[in-house]
Amino acid sequence: MKRTTNAQTQLLKLTPSLSRADQERDNYLGPISATPRLTCERLFNKNIMKLTKKSLLFDLGCNDARVLIEAAKKFECKCVGIEIDRKQCAVAREKVIENFVEDFVEIREGDVFKNIEGIERASAVFLYLLPKGNKKVEEILRTRINDDCCVICYMFKLPEDVGNGFWRERMLNEVAFEDTRERSTKGVDASKYNRIFVYGSKNEMRRRNRVKNVLVRGSFLVAMTFLIDAVFFNR
Repeated sequence: MKRTTNAQTQLLKLTPSLSRADQERDNYLGPISATPRLTCERLFNKNIMKLTKKSLLFDLGCNDARVLIEAAKKFECKCVGIEIDRKQCAVAREKVIENFVEDFVEIREGDVFKNIEGIERASAVFLYLLPKGNKKVEEILRTRINDDCCVICYMFKLPEDVGNGFWRERMLNEVAFEDTRERSTKGVDASKYNRIFVYGSKNEMRRRNRVKNVLVRGSFLVAMTFLIDAVFFNR
């Protein structure tokens, strides 16, 4: 059984402002928790999320929109954030204006499941949700994103037991970082929970599989060449 780290446990125990009735609704995805700023920078500086000016980024549960703002400033791409908490939506819109990216970032207030229009055109989707939240939105992603769209999760993976291992097969990379903020001295190693999970697009996985097959066939031909030389020419 996989252990949950202390940091993950604390996040799971966070008490959101919503009532228990709200939490039990199908559209509740988890407590309010912002992605660490250093992680936001790393999403793009490490080429984990490969965007261009023509990209469209969705953040489901965008909090104060810091991931979207970072993307808009770096790539000048279109971004859509969906946040159910009214106060956080107000904060997100203020931050968007403060960073002069209102021409690029749209903040939608409300239920993710009712404000998901346009996700079919997304180039990338970012998630920082609890496992229960990931489980609720994965079907939307699995059935509605286009063949060139990747999915990036912070801290928690998408469920691996759905769609005949759909997300398990899409897992492209898992990146761990020791810290969540800049420090003058080395702090506690946070790499056990401070992780980014990269799920490749359908077309990206196809390309990688083609390359893999070519390499396998090439390795087989090389091996057969050496075998023939050894058997027939005593080399």
